[in-house]
Amino acid sequence: MNNRIMGLRAAVVGSLLFTAIADASIYRVMPSDTNVVAGATTGFSVEVETEAGDNVVDVGYFSFAIDLALTGTGGAMGSDVSNVLINETVFDDLSSISIGLAQGSQYLGIAGVTTDFLPPTFGNNAGDITWLFGFDLIIPLAAEPGDTITIIPSEGTLENLIANTTFDNVFPQRFESATLTVVPEPTSLLLLTLGAGVILGARQRRWPSG
Repeated sequence: MNNRIMGLRAAVVGSLLFTAIADASIYRVMPSDTNVVAGATTGFSVEVETEAGDNVVDVGYFSFAIDLALTGTGGAMGSDVSNVLINETVFDDLSSISIGLAQGSQYLGIAGVTTDFLPPTFGNNAGDITWLFGFDLIIPLAAEPGDTITIIPSEGTLENLIANTTFDNVFPQRFESATLTVVPEPTSLLLLTLGAGVILGARQRRWPSG
């Protein structure tokens, strides 16, 4: 009987540990609009959601380092990323922020850290969402309707850290990407509609019904 109780206790503890490990934090890219036109500039924000109750910012320490990869048929490159703005309300804006650099189809090294060790601070509850940074993306002029651009976040060279009272790192992390679809410009749609109307009217005049 004691062995069964001990086994059940171990199973419950193991299950709790697995749940804590499985739910840590989510880093996601949030576009202002998923339908874009060639040549336009679209804004994004990147945020993190605290998930696990044992991996919260209880001691006031939080850092992040995010790389962005751009894929898809739209032809976007890291050099199309601009106006990176880190949340300076909670991250140091003098000594510990790297704005990053373009390298091929990636934009690397967007990083920030806070040195405020006095709790309570941001993200200290499961479910809290912390805005990390924003950026703009210029949609390439050569992109055609139907093309896609996917922005995929990942951990950078430095280490993302949401600490608990013993400074345990958040693990594992989940990264959620955003996908844009290139659509025709509104003026192009209007011209197409007008053109179709003109052609239809001409055909009706040329071949009257009855």
